[in-house]
Amino acid sequence: MKKLNYLWTLLFAVVMSVGLAACDEDDENVNAPQELYGTWYYYGDAITFNPDGTGTWAYSDGERETYSYSYDAGNGVLIISAYGETEQLRIVSLTSDTLVLEDSYGDTMTLRRNISDGDLDPDYGEQGGGETAPPAGDEDFDMSAPSDLLPVADLYPEISGKYQVSNTESGISSIEMMGNGHYLLRKAPTYYSKKMNAAKKEALTKGIYHDTSIETEDLIYGCFTKLSDMQYELDGFGTLQVARRDAQNVVVDIVLTDYTGTSIELNVNLEETVGELMTGNTALLCGRFWQLVKDQCTVWVNDKLGFNGIYYAEEDRVSVLVNDIMASPDYFFDFGDETTMEAFFSPFGTAVFFNRDGSAGVSLWRWGNESEGTIYMYDVYEGTEEGGNSQLAFSEDRMTITSSYSYNGQSESYVTLCKALD
Repeated sequence: MKKLNYLWTLLFAVVMSVGLAACDEDDENVNAPQELYGTWYYYGDAITFNPDGTGTWAYSDGERETYSYSYDAGNGVLIISAYGETEQLRIVSLTSDTLVLEDSYGDTMTLRRNISDGDLDPDYGEQGGGETAPPAGDEDFDMSAPSDLLPVADLYPEISGKYQVSNTESGISSIEMMGNGHYLLRKAPTYYSKKMNAAKKEALTKGIYHDTSIETEDLIYGCFTKLSDMQYELDGFGTLQVARRDAQNVVVDIVLTDYTGTSIELNVNLEETVGELMTGNTALLCGRFWQLVKDQCTVWVNDKLGFNGIYYAEEDRVSVLVNDIMASPDYFFDFGDETTMEAFFSPFGTAVFFNRDGSAGVSLWRWGNESEGTIYMYDVYEGTEEGGNSQLAFSEDRMTITSSYSYNGQSESYVTLCKALD
């Protein structure tokens, strides 16, 4: 699943943090509305409110937890308690078959009494007409035609590359100078220029998302301009000066100077490419920006189609074709400001993702099998890789990324369609 509803995340964390303790008021009635008592269904799970202030959360995988709650009748608020922590949820509406709760941030969750009641909130876009089978094939996802993409030329061979920083006390872990005139600086926890103001993020409603400088807690991204073979101006940061090259003319020392005038020397090591840039799938994937067109999600539960929907990125719209598991689209898709609108894959194993709100994120990648288009996307946490494999296919100026996940009798598959930008 790509994203969890905020309330779902919060309640899940509360319930799963450590075993839940039932309250001391087991013999007392909480005097909540009678319609509340009983079992409700949400994302395939069963949530039960008992009159005595206890409750159970039965997960779709068979696990079962308990929790306690009380009711503030004056404000119409449920107070969910677990392991010394509480969360207040206001009852927005309550009928015999629908319960809508709202948290302190204004986010809502809708629970249903009947698990077979697959109605969707109308705010979540189009709904299907009760289809029980996958829709007919979408021609946009037809990848049978060969790709007509040409390898992207390296415009800055004298500097392009990913340089790992060996003197990590500098606060910078790596800097990548991309052959298309963009750079990516990855910060280390001790980033030396913490006093710099982060670039203001503004939501971009249209246009090219990668043509702006971006700074987040762990990266700085922008365009660079060549001043000479030894010096480059980094948009949104300052300048990069090549201080020394080795006998093979490879850069080994760099001096970065930010806009405040602070300079620091970096000892760097050039990483090797993950594939041959001018041939094969590496040439098709790398060096160009990819724009998200649409994303299709299909979910099977115990061999039965449970959900099928398509997200249209440019329109920021979800079309639900099949929904028999009562899941709202934000359970499967990231949309709105959180949508990744563009992506860039460098031949040095870096993937940069540009979001609608003007922010960016970075992941790592390498080929599982380049000739077959199997790619392994991952991040490293405390020295441990966490990631998974996806399948790439190229056709004309398009690319699809197919990923699948299976757990507890449920399987999810995503097919993401991207188009190469000029």
